[in-house]
Amino acid sequence: NRMLGKWQGFAPLGYLNAKDAQGKATLIIDKVRGPIIKKMFEMYATGHESLDSILEMTHRMGLMSKAFKDRDPKPITRNTVRDILTNKYRDLEILQKVGLEVHRLLLLFQIYNLIYLH
Repeated sequence: NRMLGKWQGFAPLGYLNAKDAQGKATLIIDKVRGPIIKKMFEMYATGHESLDSILEMTHRMGLMSKAFKDRDPKPITRNTVRDILTNKYRDLEILQKVGLEVHRLLLLFQIYNLIYLH
């Protein structure tokens, strides 16, 4: 459960479900989708990019939704871009769970502050 530091549920887009050395559910960065999600945040943090231009970039880079049992992957939507960029809880918790290096965390928190505090 969450109180024990275990990730619950499906990994958000940009991450994959995994098990740590102790067998706890955790997240790892998706090597295919993760860099595209990072680019979304970088573009958004400039303050000069619209959701539509970010969506266009994701389509050019081939970002697709995750496949589920009854659903094939498809290009993400504008609403998905907005949800990814504005879900504060998701991003901060994931950063802590994934255990990114300190310098990368600082950079991501700077981007986070630009997005959510300005």
